[in-house]
This record gives sequence, structure tokens and C-alpha cells, in this order.
Amino acid sequence: MLRIEIMGKCPNNIIKKAKKLLNLPNMSSVNHKKLSGFKKAYSIRVNQNYRVLIANGTNAYIGSHNYYDKKIKNLKKVNH
Repeated sequence: MLRIEIMGKCPNNIIKKAKKLLNLPNMSSVNHKKLSGFKKAYSIRVNQNYRVLIANGTNAYIGSHNYYDKKIKNLKKVNH
């Protein structure tokens, strides 16, 4: 089970949609993208402005694109 963290303010409909995407049994049906520079990090686009970042297969971060970029930079500093 993924531990979900919400970064910043997110509308309830975005959170519900993100949780629905994360709970799907088959991730191949979700349009996700592997992030370069990480072994197990994926990105899911929820909305035009909101993303879900799955890091190391254990944590999921839901946030706007600004928080998403900051979190990626922060994870790169920690992993390298």
C-alpha cells in the first residue's frame, strides 16, 4: 500500500481522482511516465496542473506542478 502525502492545497476532486488512479489493480491502464535519474519513480498526470509522484514504490505525493518540481529536485538531492 502506498503512503499518500498531499503537497500544498489540492481540491477534493483532484485527491479523489488521484486515489482512484493509484488504487487501480493494473497500472498499465494508467498513463504514467518513468522519471529519469531514478530507479523506481513514476509520474501520473491527474489534471493539467496536478501530478502524482510515486517514489520508490512506497510513497505517493499529490500536488500542483510547482510542488511536484520541488519534490523531484529534493529527491534527487537526497538520492545522490
